[in-house]
Amino acid sequence: MPQIAPVIMAVTAVASVGATVASMNSQKQATKAQAQMANVQQKQQEVSYMRQQRQAVRETQLRRAQSVAAAQSMGVGSTSMAYGGAGAMSSQVGSALGYGSQQSGLSAQVTSLGNTANMYNAKANMFGSMAQLSGTAFNWLGGPEKIRSMVGV
Repeated sequence: MPQIAPVIMAVTAVASVGATVASMNSQKQATKAQAQMANVQQKQQEVSYMRQQRQAVRETQLRRAQSVAAAQSMGVGSTSMAYGGAGAMSSQVGSALGYGSQQSGLSAQVTSLGNTANMYNAKANMFGSMAQLSGTAFNWLGGPEKIRSMVGV
């Protein structure tokens, strides 16, 4: 049994170092996924802002069209101006559909990146626990003092 102790100590020491490295790598990957998620969220905010800007322009166009229609009902407007107002309303509907699609895609990306970050965090925690367990076993078997006495240092 005493001959097996050095082997177990070596295995636990290597396992502890390996799990620590794996934990650090998983934490780096989680941090990277979280940064990507933040970038996508920023993009979502930009898209939302651009939509608000387009909405303001469209509302102006709609009011303009209503003014043209009122002018026509009074007999002072031109027909081409009335059609321009109708075109603005069609443009507004198409833009709203595009915005919804864009937001949906970005939301899916945010969710996916959040899930990826959570997975890497879970791995980091698991490897951290493995490192802690290996370190505890190493110390229980005598730790560095036992190695020094076996080597003669």
